[in-house]
Amino acid sequence: MNSLADRLKASMTRAGKTQSDVANAVGISQAAVQKITSGKSKTSSKIKEIADFLGVNRMWLEFGEQADQVMGGFDVWSGDESSSDDVDVPFLKETELAAGNGLVPNQDYNGFKLKFARSTLRRLGVDPSNAVCVSVKGDSMEPVLKDGSTVGVDTGRKNIVDGKMYAVSIRGLLKIKVLVQLSSNTVRVKSYNSSEYPDEDVDIEDIEVEGWVFWSASTY
Repeated sequence: MNSLADRLKASMTRAGKTQSDVANAVGISQAAVQKITSGKSKTSSKIKEIADFLGVNRMWLEFGEQADQVMGGFDVWSGDESSSDDVDVPFLKETELAAGNGLVPNQDYNGFKLKFARSTLRRLGVDPSNAVCVSVKGDSMEPVLKDGSTVGVDTGRKNIVDGKMYAVSIRGLLKIKVLVQLSSNTVRVKSYNSSEYPDEDVDIEDIEVEGWVFWSASTY
């Protein structure tokens, strides 16, 4: 299900709801719902309400599989009370990934760590030795990633899978973006907040994939 229209129709079918049911529940016209299910409308200001009514995850409904990367639940490492299943992942607080126009990288590691369950990393296929956490700055990846969010990056996974989110360096600036490889020479760099940050096609020579974003959490 690659489109909002497909996901909405499938969710309505599973919930046994009609276009009229959805419209009445969230306070919009049936015609507005029909535009979404037909693919004429790519989003709606009532996405959250629609998702709640149908009992599905809002991020999945709006963005599909890309939103599977958004996971919560971590503990700040304190140096004690650890278990054999805990993995301490470096948190590079001074290095920020721009969800916007990019930031100059700063690799000054400050010693902070976040604690992950080893089983979680194993399930995601992440080698603990390749995992780092960094902060997100800017609004280009909203609503999936808010300004101030924290993301986990697998620095060992740099091959581009279309539609996945990556930490990248573009002309020396660190960013967090969704990537689509258009050809052997060109990569499309996408933001969730595409109305303010339109897609950019970048020459392969100008972009370096730092790692796949396997986890994220918002600070609020």
